[in-house]
Amino acid sequence: MLEKFFLMKDTSNKEGEDDDGKKKKDANATVNLLDIKRANNVGILLSRIKATPAAIRKAIETLDENALSLDNSKSLLKLAPTDEEKTTLKEYQGDRAKLGVAEQFFLEMLKIPRLVPRVESMIYRREFYLKLAELKEDIKMINLGALEVAKSSRLRNIMQLVLALGNIMNQGSYAADCTGFKISSMLKIKDVKSSKGQYNLLNYLCNLIEARKPSVLQLPEQMPHVKPGAKDRMGLIVADLSNLKKGMEVIEEELKNATAENDEVFLRVIGKFAEKSRIELKAFEKSVQEMTQGFEDLAAYFGEDKGVDVLSIVNEFVRDLSSAIEDNAKVRKQWYQRRVRGESICIVRC
Repeated sequence: MLEKFFLMKDTSNKEGEDDDGKKKKDANATVNLLDIKRANNVGILLSRIKATPAAIRKAIETLDENALSLDNSKSLLKLAPTDEEKTTLKEYQGDRAKLGVAEQFFLEMLKIPRLVPRVESMIYRREFYLKLAELKEDIKMINLGALEVAKSSRLRNIMQLVLALGNIMNQGSYAADCTGFKISSMLKIKDVKSSKGQYNLLNYLCNLIEARKPSVLQLPEQMPHVKPGAKDRMGLIVADLSNLKKGMEVIEEELKNATAENDEVFLRVIGKFAEKSRIELKAFEKSVQEMTQGFEDLAAYFGEDKGVDVLSIVNEFVRDLSSAIEDNAKVRKQWYQRRVRGESICIVRC
């Protein structure tokens, strides 16, 4: 009992605890200031690039494309420090050597004046000619398709027959003796059914053409470049042109800044690129204007409003025509098989 009340307790600190019994913080512990998700993304990027933050900073400053792939450059752009992150790092008063890898990376990035437009310039330079080649090919396809449709003698022959059939079917009505029709009406031919619904006007048209001038049914051979969605593709081309022009504006602005700051590397590398790309972009813009005009001219050639996608309509009609040809071939095969078996047959489906 005496020992219980008067025996002195051991007040010496346990290992790793302070006077209050709480664990002491490791003096060498890493200091993390950034959001954990952002820090993890930085870590993933660094492991992919396999370079130190200082080496990455140098690659950006020297515009070294060999050190940074296009994908890594785009990732760097996404991981550029935000204003809030910049403030957090600048206000940190502790030992910077104890900061985490992500924080060290951001500190290196903060040393680069106008980091974002500089990386954007690197990306733009690497993508420009690849994108331009892709868009030129799209324009070529649209222009060739428009030329093939305008010059197709087989398409004209089919349209003449369609007009003649329409006038015959509409005898005695207000729609008789028409001199023309909307090209979109070509897509409705297959919807005109026989009395029993087993035969349509497009099947009849194909049989009529095959009996009179079978070469006309080879219409698809005259238009290999006519593809669907021409109007949508044109819209994408115009949008891509706008993006290229905006990118060039960033380049021009950065060249002004580089001149003011005597950034010889940027002026030499990007300046040389800009001299040539300006000319290329201007020529491409003219090509887009010519494509758009050609598209509108094609619509006018067929008596349509300028916004009508003639190429897509013709493409769909060609698919309908091919289906009707296949359908007729199947019927003839069935007819022949029934004839061989001696069954009663009906030459024309009702």
